[in-house]
Amino acid sequence: MIPDSSAALRAFSEELDRQRSDHTRLRYDLTSLSVMEETLRAAAMALVLELAGADDVRAVESLGALPSEMAFPVLEDRREHGGTWTRAAATRWLAALRGSDDDLARLRAAFSGWDLPQQALAAHALQASKNPGAVDALLDRLLDPTPAVRVRAQEALVERLGLEALNTPRQAPLRTMQLSAMGSAATIWPDASASLHDVFRALLAGASPESLGLVYQASTPPDRADALCELIIDRSRSIPLETLDTLSPHDRAWLRAVFLARLSSADPRGPDVLVRLGTPQLREHLEEAVRSSQPSDQAFREACWRVLGTMPPA
Repeated sequence: MIPDSSAALRAFSEELDRQRSDHTRLRYDLTSLSVMEETLRAAAMALVLELAGADDVRAVESLGALPSEMAFPVLEDRREHGGTWTRAAATRWLAALRGSDDDLARLRAAFSGWDLPQQALAAHALQASKNPGAVDALLDRLLDPTPAVRVRAQEALVERLGLEALNTPRQAPLRTMQLSAMGSAATIWPDASASLHDVFRALLAGASPESLGLVYQASTPPDRADALCELIIDRSRSIPLETLDTLSPHDRAWLRAVFLARLSSADPRGPDVLVRLGTPQLREHLEEAVRSSQPSDQAFREACWRVLGTMPPA
């Protein structure tokens, strides 16, 4: 397979062997191909293709670095005949690199049967795909139960639709909606994700950002929300509740999303902040947060119970 006279090719093969023993590596580092002379590069690429054809996981994951006319036949073969991981990898790479309607349909059909790492990688493939149909697939993934998949879909849609300007500053309404939709709390993310899905759909249908309330309006003075960020990071510092009443609606919505997200990390300041911000369905959120908390989160639990005790019965 490797001529004895080809010391450089042997060194390349040995480097792949070394990388194969690194269990943190998803794919081979093939950057050395770019500096090889033509004959050696062709032999090195042939070696990678041979490894991929033998179901070497890292080789299959590396085929995106090879010319498509070389990679696609091997990816098509692995998609049909590979092991569990390489079938999924080949499906992902064909959707990302070639992106035919069939490639995209195969990825969408297989998605729900994959494990979490494969699903997150598949969302990345949808982000890379040039097929317009990938947008619909990404919209579907906004409603995925896996947070990592939803986050990747959000990022991809912002990029694909050219919405970066609406995604800043951190208090921008579109970014606030993403924050609400990226968590794992069962009382929060499903409705938030559905709302975000509807907003992306409306933008695709031609609705203006202004009509959807996506143009950020700052508080006065405009640095008030930034000052609150410094307080949020340090749990030992209290949040001045009276300041919250002076925030703009967009800044209030952002702060509400921040502290709803922080319920999962048992921030004891959250319940009082969320009450002051008039958070809808707060009883439901706090009860779920208490159920999900740990016995060591006593200060947080007490804050939740105190606030729940002031609310009318459900």
